[in-house]
Amino acid sequence: MQRNHPAAMEPIPETARRLSSIQSDVLFVLYGIEQRVNISQIHATRIRALLNNNRRSDVHASNFRCSCRTLSSRELLTLVHDEKFRLLLSLTEKGRSMAATLYAERSANI
Repeated sequence: MQRNHPAAMEPIPETARRLSSIQSDVLFVLYGIEQRVNISQIHATRIRALLNNNRRSDVHASNFRCSCRTLSSRELLTLVHDEKFRLLLSLTEKGRSMAATLYAERSANI
């Protein structure tokens, strides 16, 4: 009996990939800020600080950056550096539509 090796299996479609809690929180916070303040690019340190305000344990900086890079590779976020090389985050159209769904689901549960 031949077993399927993970590398030989077909890639997982984008729609089947599940977001981590950090990734969904980043989308939720970015969307909320966009809707309330009408700012499209927000400093990553500000987003991380907002996430850490509502958690029992802080999100480690490397985990946060990794989650942001994953969202960027899935074309849900754009990552840009400003003139002082600080990381700025902004939602793409695809990310905005996914974030709107997350925002609506979470707002309904409140």
